[in-house]
Amino acid sequence: MVFGHTSATQEAQTPTLPNQRFGHPERRNQLLVIDVLEWYHPTMRMVQQENRERVGHPPRFAMTHSKKRHISFIAVAFFALAALPVCGAPGGIRPFRTTAFFSKGFSRTRWKAYVLASGGKRAYELSFEPEYGPKNEIIGLDLVLADAQKRQGLSGSNLLNPHNWHGLQPYDFLGKDLAQGADKSSFGSHRELKLNGRKLLVRMDISSARVSPLPDGDYEIDQLELAVAVDNLSS
Repeated sequence: MVFGHTSATQEAQTPTLPNQRFGHPERRNQLLVIDVLEWYHPTMRMVQQENRERVGHPPRFAMTHSKKRHISFIAVAFFALAALPVCGAPGGIRPFRTTAFFSKGFSRTRWKAYVLASGGKRAYELSFEPEYGPKNEIIGLDLVLADAQKRQGLSGSNLLNPHNWHGLQPYDFLGKDLAQGADKSSFGSHRELKLNGRKLLVRMDISSARVSPLPDGDYEIDQLELAVAVDNLSS
């Protein structure tokens, strides 16, 4: 007997395994363990899902009724808070009456007053905003209504002009427009503004107005007195 060599007859009798695999025949180089894992994981996921449903647990990604209610509550609260700046002071305001006064001799003292919410908190600030001529003469006064909590001191924050209109407006009091008297001014001596977004009604009555001519043809305001009323706008 010779060790280490195999005869041609023995080689012919050695069975040859066919070149095929189980699982994925098209993947010739894939290991058998991969086929087993690919079969095992989907099968186990199906078994786990059936067990969850059998014991009464909802699927992993199902939204429970309590979660839906919680999300709905958050959404309602968010929209309610977002609507507050548009709708004005919650609960409305206390009816407000004041006299807005300007005098050339006291031009450094800036007039202002506050409109209170129904709960007593400051809701709006009323003030005069001067318009200056080429030599710093005060040739006009704008009545400004601003949010007391967001006051910026800019004419762009005037709530009496919610649409940012240009040109002469009812809250503008220009010396040149008042030169022929308040009754003959562009908007007359009695003026009203309805602020639907804030649910406010603002009334302005010119009690007194005195102006002086300037060399350039304009007019300087010497004195201006307004009776101002702010009320809740009835629907």
